[in-house]
Amino acid sequence: MKDLIKLIQFMKLSHSAIRFFGIMIIVALVVSCTSKTGPVKVHAGVEYYRSLQFSETPYDIEKGVHPLTADQARTVNSYKFTYDDAGRLSNLYSGWSKRINTFDENGYVLETVIYDQDNELLSGKGVPVIQNVYDVHGAIVESKNLDKDRMVINHPQSGVAITKYKYDEAGQRIETLRLDKDGVPVKA
Repeated sequence: MKDLIKLIQFMKLSHSAIRFFGIMIIVALVVSCTSKTGPVKVHAGVEYYRSLQFSETPYDIEKGVHPLTADQARTVNSYKFTYDDAGRLSNLYSGWSKRINTFDENGYVLETVIYDQDNELLSGKGVPVIQNVYDVHGAIVESKNLDKDRMVINHPQSGVAITKYKYDEAGQRIETLRLDKDGVPVKA
């Protein structure tokens, strides 16, 4: 009988210990899944950088690497980032050129206009104006290359005028279509 009482007491203790450790595991999982990002840098005004962060995709936001003072930027090749009142990159100057972005109310870049060293719209091997269209979820669905008169043009190097993106129900990009100004597919 004493053995039965010891067994019941042990089982009660074991049950409490299991419940305690179970709760601790759940708490540890919740804490480990909580975002641990550092403070968000809010950009304002003008910033100078020695170089840009490399990216394999054109969909990343430009970031400067190796900050410079305004005085240092006058003496070396550098990138000048200017930000609007909401902290969004509005202009990017890179030596001889400048790029100006126009945003919608959600902060998405609707249009990018690129100027050369003479403050004229880019020409030659580049496209002076790029317009973007987004879906209700904020995913880019179309990007158009435009000339100075906002007419659709083929990119001088790739031949692509319009890029369309298609997504599945989960929001994952499943197709990228590259078309010339006449809507004919361009082989990548």
